[in-house]
Amino acid sequence: MKLIVISDTHGNYPAALRAVESIPQVDAVIHLGDFCDDLLPLASALTCKLFRLPGNCDVNSPLPRELFIRFAGVPFLLCHGDAHGVKGGVSRLAEHAHRTGAEVVLFGHTHEPLIQTDKGVLLVNPGALQKGDSSPTFALVTLEEGTVSARIIPLPDP
Repeated sequence: MKLIVISDTHGNYPAALRAVESIPQVDAVIHLGDFCDDLLPLASALTCKLFRLPGNCDVNSPLPRELFIRFAGVPFLLCHGDAHGVKGGVSRLAEHAHRTGAEVVLFGHTHEPLIQTDKGVLLVNPGALQKGDSSPTFALVTLEEGTVSARIIPLPDP
């Protein structure tokens, strides 16, 4: 199972499109907030599942701020991260994930890509695709036989 994870597009719909088009045959695309509606124009063209969560810049969004979901039987927590103070470190988020039973957390907000294990929880931040970022990135999360791996991918040039 392959998941494309993006965050913090801040209106840069073309970057979101390039990220999604760069990885063939994925099972889901996940936007972790700050202009999560940037994926709506893609929704009708996608043949995979689409998950969107609002960030601190998605004012008045009716979408849930966190989502606990299983992919291939592995428990994931999806969130933007601002409510857990991730700009000051990931320990609060890792503790929250541990309490919820999540083994993997996908989050954004910091605009800094990160793959780290904390308290037995895999934390993945795809970075940002905001226009003007010097190194825009997204993440590819792969699940194979109960094992989860993640890698940060630089956004391909247009």
